[in-house]
Amino acid sequence: MGAWYKLYFFPDEFYGLLNAVEFVKALDPKISTSRCARMLVEDAESGLILPGGEVELGVLVRQNLIDRLGKKEQLEVELCMVDTSARVSLTVGVSFATALKYGHIMLGWQCSIFRQCSVVFQDRFWNAMRGFADTCRSGYAICGIELPDDFHMRVSVDDKGLVIDTSYGWQYGHRIEKAWIRKGLQPPDGLEWCKLEEDNGGNFDTYKAIV
Repeated sequence: MGAWYKLYFFPDEFYGLLNAVEFVKALDPKISTSRCARMLVEDAESGLILPGGEVELGVLVRQNLIDRLGKKEQLEVELCMVDTSARVSLTVGVSFATALKYGHIMLGWQCSIFRQCSVVFQDRFWNAMRGFADTCRSGYAICGIELPDDFHMRVSVDDKGLVIDTSYGWQYGHRIEKAWIRKGLQPPDGLEWCKLEEDNGGNFDTYKAIV
């Protein structure tokens, strides 16, 4: 299936739980949402998040999804974004795992299909993702290629901010494309970072991990 981008939104201690409801409300009406969702189940032994049973979202897909997320249900859905100029449809899986032990929102999409999209679409996509990070009250947004399934378990928050556990001996840096860090917060401990740009007028600074 090829390599996948994974984009994780993590809260900081000030914001607490991420706001999944506001994420959905902020979706452009042109973005279609799957009529079925999957329940997310945390495996007690491994800590991994596994797909459970299907949930029908009915005709009022967005509203039903909002209602379920408002009840703290942990769900996975698919979004479809269309680049009309390049005639490419990009499917983005979204996991709302905000109330689990390692609470987060994760988005995943295929690198090869994304690269077929126009530069204009890609720029708008990244801007939208950063907007979603702000809307759902994320303190940290970390994007990489083929990040491991247990990446959320290697992240924690201490009194200084986010910490990435590198004791496993796996080098994360070469797989992390970028990180958006809310202004006023420090980039995650565990890796060296280089600030790329400031999000002038926005709430995030952009960093890249140094390998």
